[in-house]
Amino acid sequence: MTKNFKLVLALALSIMMVLGSVAMADTNPVVNTHTIKITNTDQKVNHTYEGYKVFSGNLNADQTTLSDVQWGNGVDSAALIAELMTENAKTDSVLKGKFDGITAASTAADVAKKLSGWTSTKGENEEASLVDAFAAIVQKHIVAANKIDFTRNDKTYTASADSDGYYFIQDVTADADLDGTDGTDSLSKYLLRITDDIDIVAKDTGSQSNKVIVEGGSDVNDNNKNIGDTITYKSTLNPIPNPTKFDKVFKLTMEDTMEKSLTFTGISSITLGSKTLDFGTDYYFIYDGVTYDSALTEETATAKKAFTAPTDPVGAQGDNTANHTLRVILKGARALILNNNAVGQTLTVNYTAVLNADAELAPESNDNTVKFQFSNDANYDYDGDSDDWKPNEPQGKTPEKTVETYTTALEIKKVDGSNSNAPLAGATFTITAADVFNVVRETGDTFVAYTDADSANAAQYTYWKLKDGSYTTTDPATVTDPDTQYDGTTKYKKVHYDDTIVSPDASSSNKVYTVTSDENGIIRLEGIKAGNYTITEVAAPDGYNKIDGSATAKFAWDHVHAANVWTKPASGTGVATGGYTLTSEHTGNYGDFEAGTGADIAVAKITIQNFSGAQLPSTGGIGTTIFYVAGSIMVLAAAILLITKRRMGAND
Repeated sequence: MTKNFKLVLALALSIMMVLGSVAMADTNPVVNTHTIKITNTDQKVNHTYEGYKVFSGNLNADQTTLSDVQWGNGVDSAALIAELMTENAKTDSVLKGKFDGITAASTAADVAKKLSGWTSTKGENEEASLVDAFAAIVQKHIVAANKIDFTRNDKTYTASADSDGYYFIQDVTADADLDGTDGTDSLSKYLLRITDDIDIVAKDTGSQSNKVIVEGGSDVNDNNKNIGDTITYKSTLNPIPNPTKFDKVFKLTMEDTMEKSLTFTGISSITLGSKTLDFGTDYYFIYDGVTYDSALTEETATAKKAFTAPTDPVGAQGDNTANHTLRVILKGARALILNNNAVGQTLTVNYTAVLNADAELAPESNDNTVKFQFSNDANYDYDGDSDDWKPNEPQGKTPEKTVETYTTALEIKKVDGSNSNAPLAGATFTITAADVFNVVRETGDTFVAYTDADSANAAQYTYWKLKDGSYTTTDPATVTDPDTQYDGTTKYKKVHYDDTIVSPDASSSNKVYTVTSDENGIIRLEGIKAGNYTITEVAAPDGYNKIDGSATAKFAWDHVHAANVWTKPASGTGVATGGYTLTSEHTGNYGDFEAGTGADIAVAKITIQNFSGAQLPSTGGIGTTIFYVAGSIMVLAAAILLITKRRMGAND
């Protein structure tokens, strides 16, 4: 309720309650009926209004004064008087001393006369608070059986009052209609109105939330990222609600829910209209149950003066079994909004998160959802000891807005082309991208060089690297000419990665993963974004021929998708519903990449065949053996002949 409206209401009460004498009853009284109309052009949801007659009487000719005041059937008069007497006696009540002389035997005219006296000596703000306090007590003692229902026609609500009187009107829009599904309005302040026909304009905030990802200078609703990449979010509330109808306390908060695959890394800035808010002075926030507020006098396990982003936002996430919650709370929101002329402007919160090791692969998305909450019942006395919400405090909620980050994978399957495509372990590939990789979840084998730092596990290093890029367990000391076959004397151990977070090897212009197919013939990199990924076989399994050339998978994202609806690209087009395209290029004996199916529908997959080396026939056969035997006989005969001749010569 605006100040002007409160003033008009107070003046109406003053004029209405001038009761110098009681009007004489007419032997043929005229019963006046009136129309009460409420117009709510700002509404985002359908409202429900109810009316209750507090006083009945006769409206004078100029329609300003109610005479012959009696109790209306819309209130329990005895209970109402009893509470007025209680409030009158309280030292901390707004109504202290305002109903002196009222007893259980007091009439409706007695109570009305007390009300009429408020406007003659008091200022507007006090008048408004008195009327509000009286209305709140009336609300407690209405008689539900005698309510007057309003009929809705779009954004106009009408009801019929059966006589002159003083009516209490309340907005009882169900909480179910204020859950943010279609929008949220504020509940109207209790109204006390004298009839003739009345036309009330209800004002709602109509506040809406919005959330976007800031990507390359543009605002988008979804994007694609690598595991380890930072995502920048911007959440807004517009328009900022007007808190003037809340006499003391108005609360305003933001609640952001990040899926477990997102790690919050900090708030960049918050602006309220044109004012940049100060952390600790104007706001604080709560992340996963821990309060961060630089104005704190001391730190505890659940309260810290400052927030520090995790040193390992990708992996150091605890058990990550639940979503993460960020709540931003404005301090003294009523004064903050009014002092900075921010009513009707925009509240903007900028913050960041990192896509972590729990990232879900497309077609699933990694979601971030925001909503704003604000005081929406001006008849409720909000707890002023806390800027955050207390249990059961009524609040308006904006519709939730969700943005989505996608990531996908690349999979290589190595098979024996001459043996029913049986899986082949031990094929080594490089997977290269120009500055695209950050970290990924890797499945496959890799070889790690020995260092003195791991001397305790020296026995695990059982491999040597060959010049062709493959590895062997044959000790070069047992080979005749190791220098022509072995790439040095460093020993290696084989490590199997199974969805393990690993970093690429960085070169001057590209980032490279060197991975060996595991026992299932699989190499898989998960958590990659759009880009061009080139794979090259650098070493074949023992006994197989390495294929020449390379294959490149080309991912592109267009930020247009139907949520959780992904289809395999149509043959020859590479285009899939879901916001990505997949094409490929290759040289040598590589085939094309194809999109997977089912849960892997957004994954680029390629099957690569190896064939065993040629088994060349050996020279020779049985004839050679015969020659060997015959030759031996001839050599033996020659030797015998020579020895015989020498003996004969000696005898001579």
